[in-house]
Amino acid sequence: MQAWACSGSGFAALRLARYRRFGVLCPIEKSNDPAEASLDKIIIENLQVHANHGVFPEENALGQRFVISAILHADLRAAGASDALEDSIDYGAVCRLLDEHTRCNTYKLLERLAQSLADALFDGFPAIERVELTVKKPWAPIGLPLDYAAVAIDRMREGR
Repeated sequence: MQAWACSGSGFAALRLARYRRFGVLCPIEKSNDPAEASLDKIIIENLQVHANHGVFPEENALGQRFVISAILHADLRAAGASDALEDSIDYGAVCRLLDEHTRCNTYKLLERLAQSLADALFDGFPAIERVELTVKKPWAPIGLPLDYAAVAIDRMREGR
C-alpha cells in the first residue's frame, strides 16, 4: 500500500484527486468553496430510548431499546465567544427531542425513524446545518446472534 503525502512533488494534483475520490480532503488543502467550509460539531453518543418500531406486530406492541447517536453540524463561534447557551444548540433539548420523537411515533423501518428524527432536528433547531444520525436496534429479531442492526444517515439542511 502506498502512503500518499499531501505536499511535495508534481504529483500533488494526482494525490488530491485520490483523496477526493474517497471523500477526504488532504489535511493541508483548504477549500474555497463555502459549501465545503468546516462547521463545528455537537456530538450525542448512544442515547437509549425504549420505543415501538419494527415490521413485526410484537415489536410494535412490546417495544424495545433503540440507541441513537447524532453529530450536529453548526457554526458555534458565537457560543465560543459569548459562553451563552442561547448562542449554541442545547444538547439537553436535542436529547429530549430525540427521546420524545422516538417514543411518540411508530415506524416499521429504521430508515424512516432516522429520516423523521433528522427532519425534527432541522425543524426544532434552526442553527443545525447538517446532521449525521445513527439509529441502532440492539435486539433486532433476525434469529441470529448480533450486537445490533443500524441505519446511519447524513442529511444537509435544504434551502440554504
